[in-house]
Amino acid sequence: MIQNLKIKLLEIGKIKAGKLGQERRTKDGKSTYRLPTKSDHFTITSTQRDETGNFAPDVELMKQIAEVVGEPWDHLVTLPVYLIFNTIEENIYTTYACYKGRTRICTGDGVIATDLTTGEQVQCPCPRLDQDYKGPAKCKIYGRLSVVLANMNIVGGAWVYRTTSFNSVQDILGSLMLIQKIAGRLSGIPLMLKLFPKTVQLPTGQATVYTASLIYQGSPFALAETAKKCLMLEHVESIAPDQTIETEEEAEIQEEFYPPETETERAKADAAAVTEKTRETRKETKKPAEEQKTEGQEPTAAELARADADKLKKKQEKVKAAAAAKKEKARIKKEKEEAKAAAANEDASEGQKTEDTSGETSPSGEEPPIEDGEVLDGPPEDFGWV
Repeated sequence: MIQNLKIKLLEIGKIKAGKLGQERRTKDGKSTYRLPTKSDHFTITSTQRDETGNFAPDVELMKQIAEVVGEPWDHLVTLPVYLIFNTIEENIYTTYACYKGRTRICTGDGVIATDLTTGEQVQCPCPRLDQDYKGPAKCKIYGRLSVVLANMNIVGGAWVYRTTSFNSVQDILGSLMLIQKIAGRLSGIPLMLKLFPKTVQLPTGQATVYTASLIYQGSPFALAETAKKCLMLEHVESIAPDQTIETEEEAEIQEEFYPPETETERAKADAAAVTEKTRETRKETKKPAEEQKTEGQEPTAAELARADADKLKKKQEKVKAAAAAKKEKARIKKEKEEAKAAAANEDASEGQKTEDTSGETSPSGEEPPIEDGEVLDGPPEDFGWV
């Protein structure tokens, strides 16, 4: 036996909760596509397409199931199923996937994603996964559940239910975890794949959606007892099938869950992408306050703090300079006053000396008037002090 051969689980049929809708034309006008429409019931199909482009419904099989569950064959919301494997990961494959046109450009596990265009590993999840993301190439969760329909007279493959609904993937995983906890196993237990109406909050408001889940019809005690009696794969070591998304499945996923965008939707997405890019650039780019002002960008908190510190420093330097100038002015004024006092003392000494020598005074005791042509001792500036 070939050791490295990938083992794939045969897909006998499909379980769908929707179909392709009306035909539309792409924005370049060169081709057409059909938007998928969701429904409130299951449709079991073959793997072949009919004249409408949808997978052909297996009417006979749905009528058989309708007799078992007591529902209209064309409006089944409950399907009796068995799981093949005992681990959650082997029964349902989940991943994050991002498509651009018909090409998957990125896939991730919620921690690390691989950019399939470059091979580079990037952080996961990213803003493309946000519910309100309006840019191009939106990322979605993808789940693929493989089951065996009960009471079928065929063995060797599985019917596959695919979904990009967060609610459906979460509900199925939660159900499998609880059933496994109670029963101690998953394979061979009679379960029901069921659609439930649920009210959810969307960006446009509240809406009713239909999510899929796996349930056991009975009490926890009955579930535990049933698990003990089931012999299917009880002692067989399971061989995990290869979960790789092949080219044929790739095209089906893109067609059903990642349809092309209309010209109007694309324009809105491009505008939203530009806005988001501008917002991210402002957050990540760090530039001086002067450069930000020139480019019309808002300064960051760190830059505002630096600007405030610079202003405070300049203010302190200005206060110091003013204090120094005031001190220097006071020193000059003091020196002038001292010089004035010294000059006055010197003039007084000279006047006393002259009086003692000549003994001449005016009748009123004042000094005699200065006659024209008489020269005083001392420099000309002494005129201001006598």
